[in-house]
Amino acid sequence: MLYVAVIVFLGVIVGSQGMAVNVSLYGEALCPDTRDFVLGALDDALAKVGDIFTLHYVPWGNAILKKDGKFECQHGKMECVMNQIEACVLYYYKERSTYWPFFKCSFEIGEGQDMDTAEACAAKAQMNWDNISECYGNGLGHKLELMYLGETNELDPPHTYVPWVTIDGKHNTKAEGAMLTKVICDAYTGGDKPPACD
Repeated sequence: MLYVAVIVFLGVIVGSQGMAVNVSLYGEALCPDTRDFVLGALDDALAKVGDIFTLHYVPWGNAILKKDGKFECQHGKMECVMNQIEACVLYYYKERSTYWPFFKCSFEIGEGQDMDTAEACAAKAQMNWDNISECYGNGLGHKLELMYLGETNELDPPHTYVPWVTIDGKHNTKAEGAMLTKVICDAYTGGDKPPACD
């Protein structure tokens, strides 16, 4: 039930033009490479062809679930905290137009993210910080991360780095850089493509 509540459904109709391209991004809150991708190729694609694709973000990346049930993250303890904060944001704000301002704000801060910057980004994005903070504090964020761990572990082929991008469920290395917009345009089957696809 929780899985269904959090996942952004990917099979979205874009008007009468056809099916949206499903873009899934597997990343980490404090990862410099994820940051560069989000603020570069992904932000550019959202601006140019955002109407023809859905975005599903999975904030787990290269984290590890330890035997004691705690998380160990590639970029330190704060990354584990911020991954959970991101999971909580996605839990309460499922529409990209609502959650994206928070993510962009956070990634602009980069490796300096913490609870204070998250609260500031939530305020900037007009989100209810109390709900997000409570989600992290009461353990829901941990449960959500376990869900994202499960989703990451189901990748075929398994991910070996981040950012890891799939297009319509298939890993696509070309989509992990400056070619993202072109990859989305090529995958879109609708009749009227945005000007950036020409």
